[in-house]
Amino acid sequence: MLGHKYKTGSLIRLNTKGAEHLKKIFGSVSGAYQPWLITAETFSTIFPTYTIQSMSGTQYQGIKEDYLEAATD
Repeated sequence: MLGHKYKTGSLIRLNTKGAEHLKKIFGSVSGAYQPWLITAETFSTIFPTYTIQSMSGTQYQGIKEDYLEAATD
């Protein structure tokens, strides 16, 4: 299926795989399991990626879709 599962403006959470990936790269991620806002969608020939922003303003680019899950609250 082409396209993105999550749309810009959606609230998501990093799943365990995503949080561990960011922690491995940056050492620590404040609020890793809190809701994040999708601020951009990027198309790739391999997989869709996102730019996400925490509620405190921290932003990460190139987050793979399989690192995310829907925020339920």
